[in-house]
Amino acid sequence: MLPFVCEVTLEATVERAISGWAQERFGERAQQVREAVVQALRSTVTDAQDAHKEGKSDKLYTFGWTLAVRKYERLVEALQDMDDVELVRPPGSPHNLVLFGGNLFYPFRYAKDGATPLSEARVTDGRVSAMVTELFQRFGPEPTNQEVTFPLFEPEPSPDDDAFRSALDRVPAETKLVLVAFACNERSGLIDAAWGEGELVDSTGHLRWLPGCYEPLPIAAAAAESRGSVPQPRAAGETSGETRFGEGAMPSVPLTTRPPIERANSDAFPPAIEPTPETPRVDEEDQ
Repeated sequence: MLPFVCEVTLEATVERAISGWAQERFGERAQQVREAVVQALRSTVTDAQDAHKEGKSDKLYTFGWTLAVRKYERLVEALQDMDDVELVRPPGSPHNLVLFGGNLFYPFRYAKDGATPLSEARVTDGRVSAMVTELFQRFGPEPTNQEVTFPLFEPEPSPDDDAFRSALDRVPAETKLVLVAFACNERSGLIDAAWGEGELVDSTGHLRWLPGCYEPLPIAAAAAESRGSVPQPRAAGETSGETRFGEGAMPSVPLTTRPPIERANSDAFPPAIEPTPETPRVDEEDQ
């Protein structure tokens, strides 16, 4: 596999070709899959920004909640029409994950700014949930530190327990967990993103990316190529697709000044005013 570095310039990101890792994981559809993932992330963050503006609050509850839900839904929407795509609902989760060509996608926000390097990415701000732990134990890489273990998720008994448990049991054991990591906030939108394979190294969610098995996603190139089609954050009350009042072209109003001689002889040259509009008359044919 080819090694990749996280620290890249904007120019390198725009021109970045599909990595050897992505070609190996997704084959001839690697480019299509990467573009779909990037657009899903941009739409996810835009949805969260819109929700934050509609909420009219300086608190970030609405932004965070929308982000937590839409990151799964947008990824499903972007990939579900491709051949061989299946949806998997992990035990205890209300969200579907995308299973495609032996790859199980897991999206998460690893940072709220552009200063946090990908090498310090975490899958959570708190402790790792039992569901995420199980995903890594089932489909993640073999841990380098065999002493670090996390308990497998044991769901509470319920009528749907067998259906939930069988969802992951049906996923082939050789499936790889593909991490889709992104940084964003309510002001700057989508800041950075990457995808690849990594190991969960502790219970607080820190990752160790496998060398040569990850790459930055070209979010700057996607924004430049589809600026007119990618949903942008909307102002409160504005619906998607409508033109705002302040975005139209200002009409020109022709104005002329009266010559001095006309102003001095207003009786002979009264100011021209707009005539009173006549009431339209309807003839028999129009009726």
